[in-house]
Amino acid sequence: MATNIIVTIGKKTLNKNIIKQMIEAGSNIIRFNFSHANHKDALSLLQIIKDLEKDMQIKIPLIGDISGPEVRIFNYSEKTLSKGDQIVIYSASNEMSSDIIYTNLNLALHKISLGQIVRFMDGQLEGIVKNITEKSISVDLLNNAILRENAHLSIPGIEYQLDFLSEKDKNDILFCANNQFDSIALSFIKSHEEILSVKELLKTTLQPNLPIVAKFELIHAIHNVNKILQTADAFFVARGDLGLETDLVQVPIFQKYLIQLCKDAGKPVYIATQMAESMQNNPIPTRAEISDIANAYFDGADALTLSGETAIGNYPIEAVHWMRKILNYSEEISNNQSLFNSYHLDKLYKKHP
Repeated sequence: MATNIIVTIGKKTLNKNIIKQMIEAGSNIIRFNFSHANHKDALSLLQIIKDLEKDMQIKIPLIGDISGPEVRIFNYSEKTLSKGDQIVIYSASNEMSSDIIYTNLNLALHKISLGQIVRFMDGQLEGIVKNITEKSISVDLLNNAILRENAHLSIPGIEYQLDFLSEKDKNDILFCANNQFDSIALSFIKSHEEILSVKELLKTTLQPNLPIVAKFELIHAIHNVNKILQTADAFFVARGDLGLETDLVQVPIFQKYLIQLCKDAGKPVYIATQMAESMQNNPIPTRAEISDIANAYFDGADALTLSGETAIGNYPIEAVHWMRKILNYSEEISNNQSLFNSYHLDKLYKKHP
């Protein structure tokens, strides 16, 4: 199993039996996302991993994914929205009402324009800005969708005026370093200086050399890619936010470009976001997802990531099973160059009816 599978743990999979089954199905790295969970959940996961390592006699690496300067909306329950609906989003303040949607972004500090496109949840819901005040924006929705709680908000072309690390982020980093996490992933990196600031923070912990995984999500990071490559230990190509901050059609090109740069630098690179998205609700992947997984392997990725598929999906074990099956077959074909290069379809068919 040369290519690793990273599974993201959520409320549905924070369970010893389910995690064991995902490992047996072929996963070998666990990701804990601090954007959607707390230290109590993390301690529960750490105990489960400790127990499974003893039971299964294996090492189970754990990545702590730090939220970073992400923009979200909050203070509402999950809701079904329709094309043409309007939602009003306010900048968070010390005094907030229970019936208003807020964002952690100070809207007054950003040059948002009428007609500006606004995206939620990796672009699953899209809208256009119709009204602007000092404290709010009104957004007319362009499609139907279920707006999940604590949804990610993206305003393409806007450089967010947010501190790289919040106090929560710093506490999460310290927690990971002092509680036997194997690495931390840093979100929304723009420059290598931000990574260096985390290395300074780690010097005060039990793991001063804790490996850092930098996430390529912003165009600024791609502009500064060479210094970032020199500073971090491994990398995520996080296609969700990358596709929001750039033109969607550029994502596969960036993926290939970044994988090759990481390989040239001798650094591990992981691919994330929507690798088997349909399996949140279906027990088998689409043909496009099968091709995506196989092509990420052929591009040279060291690990592939299941996010919502295992964090909130209905078929987490099946998602791992299918990803491992696709990777195993891709590896088998890749290792048999004569078969791979000559396209002996009769042999392929007979071997895998």
